[in-house]
Amino acid sequence: MSLPPPDPKFDLRGIGAHVNCLHFSCNVQKPCPPLLFSGSSIGEIHIWNLNTRRAESVLDGHGGKSIFWVHNLTDRERLMSQGRDLQICTWNLAEGRNTVLGSIPLDSVGFCKCSLLNTERCLLAIPGKESSQ
Repeated sequence: MSLPPPDPKFDLRGIGAHVNCLHFSCNVQKPCPPLLFSGSSIGEIHIWNLNTRRAESVLDGHGGKSIFWVHNLTDRERLMSQGRDLQICTWNLAEGRNTVLGSIPLDSVGFCKCSLLNTERCLLAIPGKESSQ
């Protein structure tokens, strides 16, 4: 017989909706707290401080549509999110903004998430509407 699953270390409460995606950000080069970004089915992104176990802020820029991908860039000051509103949104976290800084329109949603390659420059791969792209 297998062992029961371990108890959770803590619960992240207060979202009020299903969580569709998670992204951890642990910046070892700067003395910043580890963060967890969660995208919900009601179009909100919660930014959780894992030291305090509390939400630092809530971002709402997908018009209530479900979010299924979040990723921060290497500097932790910028965040990207993809939602069912056919938009990839860019956020500037350094300025304490909770509004969309810019957006990239998408042609389709499907089940294809974006992918971000972080190097000295970032490369973003997005789903296309043609199967040959």
